[in-house]
Amino acid sequence: MLALAPSSLLPHHHGGTSQASPHISGAVAVLKANNSGLTVDQVISRLTNTGVPVFDTRNSLTKPRIDLYAALMLTNPYIESSASSLSFMAARAG
Repeated sequence: MLALAPSSLLPHHHGGTSQASPHISGAVAVLKANNSGLTVDQVISRLTNTGVPVFDTRNSLTKPRIDLYAALMLTNPYIESSASSLSFMAARAG
């Protein structure tokens, strides 16, 4: 993760689970706000199954990177998006 600070103050790049935690927490909050009935297992499944595979050359593992829009589409297919925003639409009858 790159921080927005002068390089003399932060000479090293940081990464790992500590840097990912706020993103995961935010994604969980958005999914739960959109569908409060989701269980923990359902949230994990949505985030994992809709993630974009990323290969880590350091350990040869492939793990999913969150695709929140795809996870939301599983929860609420009535989402319209634009490049700058998401809006949630009510389900249409019929």
